[in-house]
Amino acid sequence: RVLKEARLVQEQRAGNRRLYSISPDGLLELQRYLETFWGEVLDAFKLEVHGQSRKENDMPEKEMVVRKSVTVQCPVEEAFRFFTNGLSTWWPLDSFAAGEKPVSCAIEGRVGGRLYEVDAEGHESLWGTVTLWEPPRKVAFTWHPGHDESTAQQVLVVFEPATDGTTLRLEHRGWEVLGDRAQERAASYDSGWDLVLGHYVSVASRAVTR
Repeated sequence: RVLKEARLVQEQRAGNRRLYSISPDGLLELQRYLETFWGEVLDAFKLEVHGQSRKENDMPEKEMVVRKSVTVQCPVEEAFRFFTNGLSTWWPLDSFAAGEKPVSCAIEGRVGGRLYEVDAEGHESLWGTVTLWEPPRKVAFTWHPGHDESTAQQVLVVFEPATDGTTLRLEHRGWEVLGDRAQERAASYDSGWDLVLGHYVSVASRAVTR
């Protein structure tokens, strides 16, 4: 009965018997349906596979991030204030090449404030711009000392209470704007931040013990 209702077989009576035979028209209709069904299924499968492939290809490469962490033996408020207001007292200005050595540097404590250096003649040179100012826990800024703002990366510094003082965590990201030089510059700053933050801890420790 199911096959007959689906028009896949046809019935013929012969006395008290019922003879069934395949219905060509019904099978043709079924064939057309299956061809359409599998065509739609396979097209959908194809689109899904290609879509996944596009998503994977569109995924960015693993972002390069330079991460550093140091601990200084002073409260969070003091560690933040020393890092920002006291920037010129601990930044290793002596590490600059001869002829490029600034005499001081500063950070303006507000969103939109400047990070800049001052040379012996009083000329100011921009290092970056403050993008986040949440004392005493967070400060973030763009970073492009000596270069155009279009090459700026981003630096985030977080201050967290620790059992022996304050832990400073720094993340430097956004190297992709440097193109082919990104890997080289990130590697350079990986060791560069060790020097800078090592100096911060050393000078801050001496200041605290006075």
